[in-house]
Amino acid sequence: MRAAIAAGEVHAVVGTHALIQEGVTFKQLGLVVIDEQHRFGVMQRAELRARGMNPDVLVMTATPIPRSLAMTVYGDLDVSVIDEMPPGRTPIVTKVFADNAIDRKEVKQLLAREMRAGRQVYVVYPLVEESEKMDLRDATRRYEYLRDKVFPKFSVGLLHGRMKPEEKDEVMRRFVKGEIQILLPSWLSSMPSASVFHSFISCGVAWVAAPNRATACCLLRISKLKLPANGWGSWKRRTTDLRLRKKI
Repeated sequence: MRAAIAAGEVHAVVGTHALIQEGVTFKQLGLVVIDEQHRFGVMQRAELRARGMNPDVLVMTATPIPRSLAMTVYGDLDVSVIDEMPPGRTPIVTKVFADNAIDRKEVKQLLAREMRAGRQVYVVYPLVEESEKMDLRDATRRYEYLRDKVFPKFSVGLLHGRMKPEEKDEVMRRFVKGEIQILLPSWLSSMPSASVFHSFISCGVAWVAAPNRATACCLLRISKLKLPANGWGSWKRRTTDLRLRKKI
């Protein structure tokens, strides 16, 4: 295959990071399409472009990282936005709450209603464990608090990257089977659908995921920054995220 690519016998090549490995050469690379561009590092994308003589580059993503958004703002990228909902995707009801006792109580009541109706919930925190540098709530301690004090009648699970692979697999197996009703994950990418997202703004509002059925998204605001309410789609979420990061 490498010989055929180098000789120009293959006109279109579809691959992973293997395309930028040593030994892969292109006879006349004219167009590079990078899907899920946030999964490729800056140097990796540059390396792929360097395989040709200044080829055209198209990058695609549904979850652009702040750097990519900044490049669009400052004119380094031409942008095309697909703002239509995918087939079968229903609108998400987004609600913004303040970080005070009254609003926190309302959020907890909302989560309890959803779980009593047979739905599942994600609660996302920006940290896995307590940090001396950042005054933010962490998933580990809040997991114990939610499990023991707030939702003792429901099954609560914890999922983060520091867990062993077999532990993460077991948590996901139980969540998919419905044995865990409320899950505290440290990420939402490629996660199964759940009916409510309860995300702290310090996570970055861009990373609130959108499952394939009607969903309520609760954002607990810990700052005075203004946020849009209902009806904001993927692109609007991410441009809002960039604006917030510039102000923080």
